[in-house]
Amino acid sequence: MTYLFVAYAIVWIGIFAYSYSLGRQAQRLREQIEALEAALGSRQETAAPGAGGPGEA
Repeated sequence: MTYLFVAYAIVWIGIFAYSYSLGRQAQRLREQIEALEAALGSRQETAAPGAGGPGEA
């Protein structure tokens, strides 16, 4: 019976570890997205309006 408890505990520890790692990965991705959005926003602010950038006719 103790083996069943140990196996059950190991499975739950694995589930918690996996969900924790997914949460950390999601947080890192959120931080990277925010950094990219900030870089893109500052890049667009510094560009002169109507300067004939890519895609403008």
